[in-house]
Amino acid sequence: MADTAGSKEPRTMSIRAEEVKFEGQEKPPIRLKAIPMEVLGTFALVYFGGLSIVLKDIGEMSVTGVALTHGFLYTIFIWMGDHLSGGYFNPALTIGDVFTKKLNFVSASYLVCAQVIGSFGAAAYLCYVLDIETLRKISSRSVLGFPNVNKELDFGRMGALLSEFLGTFILQFVALIVKNQKPFRKDYYAFCIGGGMTAAMIALGNISGGSLNPARVVGPMFLTNNADSSQWVFWFGPGLG
Repeated sequence: MADTAGSKEPRTMSIRAEEVKFEGQEKPPIRLKAIPMEVLGTFALVYFGGLSIVLKDIGEMSVTGVALTHGFLYTIFIWMGDHLSGGYFNPALTIGDVFTKKLNFVSASYLVCAQVIGSFGAAAYLCYVLDIETLRKISSRSVLGFPNVNKELDFGRMGALLSEFLGTFILQFVALIVKNQKPFRKDYYAFCIGGGMTAAMIALGNISGGSLNPARVVGPMFLTNNADSSQWVFWFGPGLG
C-alpha cells in the first residue's frame, strides 16, 4: 500500500479582508469622495429646506410641507451617500458617532467642515435667488429658512432647548439602533432617519423651528446677520442630544 500521508494536498483557507482585525489598528481615514458628498447633501438640505420655510413664511406652504421637504431630502441623500460618507449631513450626528467610536475625530472634523461649507454655499445661493421684495415678505423669525425660537408661544428658550435636545437625542438613538442591525440595510436606515426628521419637525416646528442640525443654522445666520441671543439653543440643543 502506497504511503499517502505525504501526498495529501494542503488545505486552503480563505479569509475575507473585512474580517481581519489588528489590535490597536486605527480606524481607516475617510475617502475623498466623502467630502463632496457631505457638501452636496448639506447644501441641498439648507437650500431646499430653507426655501420651503421661506414659502411657509409668505403663506405658500404649511409646517407639514416643510417637514416633508426635509424628510424626503434626508431619505434621498442618506440612501445616496451612506456608502461614501456615512450620510450624516449633520454635525450633531457626526459628533455622536465619534463618541460611539464609529468614527475617529480627524474624519469627523473633515465631515463637519464639509457640512459647514455646504451650509454657507446654500445660504449664499438663497441670498442670490431671492429678490428684495420677497425678502420683505419674510418674517424675521425664519429669514432664509433659518430657525428661530417662537417668541409668540410660552415655551421660551429653555423649552426650545429641551425640544432640540430631545429631538436630536431620539434621532441619534434611532440611527444607532438601525445601524447596528444585522444585516445593515441602508434603505431602512434612510427611511427611518427621514421619517424621524419629518415627525420631529411637525412636532417641534412651531416651538424651535425643528432644526436638530447646527448646519441648518450656521450659514444663514452669518450671511443674513440674523443672530440673536437665542441662537445658542440651536448649537447646544442638538450637540447635547
